[in-house]
Amino acid sequence: MANSSRQLAGVLSGRKRKSYRLSIDGEECDIPQAALRILKDLLVQLSLGNSVTLMPIHAELTTREAADLLSVSHPYLVESRKAGKIPFHKAGSHRRIGLVKTVEFLRRRREFL
Repeated sequence: MANSSRQLAGVLSGRKRKSYRLSIDGEECDIPQAALRILKDLLVQLSLGNSVTLMPIHAELTTREAADLLSVSHPYLVESRKAGKIPFHKAGSHRRIGLVKTVEFLRRRREFL
């Protein structure tokens, strides 16, 4: 994985293009430059032994998922939610927190600490 990420970094550092032609087992397709940059970053993280999760920006998390993402306890997140520190909404009887709001909360916590 580390070698693959280095190879992609080399390709991406050259001539700037909107997309690149990728060939896998004789099949070719065009890959946007942004997608290759993401793939390179994923390969770097995986080669370092880090876990990687991809989520759409509009994803909604359960309070448990948000607590795990923030590396805080579930009770701490629930108290933060009750104190109005992180917005949520209800989906049926369950509370959901937007991924964007969760990341904003994380940034505020890091600035405070």
